[in-house]
Amino acid sequence: MITVSAARVDRRVLLAVLTGLMAVANLVSAIAPNFTVVLVARLAIGVSVGGFWAIAGGLAVRLVQNRHVARATAVIFGGVSTASVVGIPAGTLIGDFGG
Repeated sequence: MITVSAARVDRRVLLAVLTGLMAVANLVSAIAPNFTVVLVARLAIGVSVGGFWAIAGGLAVRLVQNRHVARATAVIFGGVSTASVVGIPAGTLIGDFGG
């Protein structure tokens, strides 16, 4: 849905907006005063992450020369996977320090 509706938008801008939406939605989820706000924030996170993956998968072809596409794709998916693996424990640690 996001890729079709944003077909005319520059991919860099769209990725930045989706990343910003995810960050804001995570913050809102963390400070939510009630469960309804948490659900809406988590929905926004799901939309932003889904849109990011839909665009990031084909991004390497547009960014690098043909001979480097495989490596660029691996870096994109490896970076997102690494961020997920490192981010969850880091977030837990920060949450423990924050109370």
